[in-house]
Amino acid sequence: MKPDLYEATFHRGEAYLAIDRLDDTKGAYMDLFNHARPLADRLMVSMQSWLTVHRTDSNGMRAADVDAFDKWLQERDGIAKQTASLPH
Repeated sequence: MKPDLYEATFHRGEAYLAIDRLDDTKGAYMDLFNHARPLADRLMVSMQSWLTVHRTDSNGMRAADVDAFDKWLQERDGIAKQTASLPH
């Protein structure tokens, strides 16, 4: 398996998200954002869903960690929306 295969990066990001490894998920997102934007957009949707679920049931996560992830997601989503209309 090639580490630069972006579909694999996407799936790895989702796997990290499923086990609450948020820093690794963020890293996967940033890699995709810089190299495979459609996959980054898909991972953003998954991260937002994760946040919705963890807002209702933290599933053992510290509230501060969920809040920090929420803030990071809002920042990244804003940047993604701003840059979506720029020519590539």
